Amino acid sequence: MRQSTPDGTEIQSPVLAKKSLVSHLLTMSASTANLNPQELRPLLHQKLDAFSDSAIAAVNELLVEFERRWLFAQMSEEAEADRLAGKHDEALIEQAVRAHRVRHPYA
Repeated sequence: MRQSTPDGTEIQSPVLAKKSLVSHLLTMSASTANLNPQELRPLLHQKLDAFSDSAIAAVNELLVEFERRWLFAQMSEEAEADRLAGKHDEALIEQAVRAHRVRHPYA
């Protein structure tokens, strides 16, 4: 299956298509960095609509990866704040793990 870049240039390799897409998105991000979300949202919709069907899968993969990393970073920051606030009591964690294992024994 042939793939194309957002500007319509055909790329035969899915790996090259993904690399081209990442490169394109990185160059585009500099020009939209100062837009507020209300201005940026319609531009993103317009860009998504312009992608070929074959490029949409790569865009989706990038968005899923971005979301995973963003959520992990957010959870890590909150966990660190809780740890610094003394909310991570080792005894309570051990007790919760034991209670879970009693309710859900492993085979």
